[in-house]
Amino acid sequence: MKAGSDHPVPDELLVGYIDSTLDAAEMDRVARALRESTALRERHAFLAAGSRSFRDAFAPLLDTVPASLNARIDIMVSAKRRGSLPRWPVDRRAAITAIAGAAGAVIFGYWLGNVSPPSPAIDLTNWREAVAQYHRFYSPKTLALISGQASTADKELAFVGGELGLPLSPPSLAVPGLIYRRAQLLQFDDAPLAQIVYEGPDSVVVAYCIRRIPAADALPEPERRAGLNVVHWLKDGFGYMLVSELDQAGLLQIASVLAARA
Repeated sequence: MKAGSDHPVPDELLVGYIDSTLDAAEMDRVARALRESTALRERHAFLAAGSRSFRDAFAPLLDTVPASLNARIDIMVSAKRRGSLPRWPVDRRAAITAIAGAAGAVIFGYWLGNVSPPSPAIDLTNWREAVAQYHRFYSPKTLALISGQASTADKELAFVGGELGLPLSPPSLAVPGLIYRRAQLLQFDDAPLAQIVYEGPDSVVVAYCIRRIPAADALPEPERRAGLNVVHWLKDGFGYMLVSELDQAGLLQIASVLAARA
């Protein structure tokens, strides 16, 4: 019992009394205390409630106790028998019952330390939503002062591709009907994200984005995000997506060109 209890017998002894694991002198001592204390009788009735003994109820716990805890219990029981510890039920199972809460915590910690947590699931949608939301800020005027010259394109793509770990070059990214404007390095979830921006028919902005995603390959698939058309696919450990106000059929055609070169 906790400090301040109005009866003299701790729960450890009551448990031993209930399970008949105390020696004769201890059994007599608890029996006398029960006759003299109403509070103790109530506590005894509470602990004795149910048909299973505490030893039986905690038998599975005994079977799963780590070896290190078993050793500590053995030491405690031996010390009791030598008289070097306070009065205590010497039955080994009663000892485990008395420290069941602590043992449960130790076992739980032991389990956590020896079972690897599951790997977090790879989110294949949040980055597409983020890119689509970002793309909503583009307008034809966004590209008005961006020249897209060949010399600039070489440097931009070399830098972005180097950060991504993927070779990028103007020839591999040339798409009929689109004008290359720029490549820039963004970041998502603390990892590099490449964005190649094109100007399409009627000055429509088309963005081609790439990031590392360790997932199985998947063919180009269309969807709508943030009110824009998107086509996305997976190949060789990278995720790709196109986003634009361009119609879905036109975007799928562009995706077929780029996916064949990825």
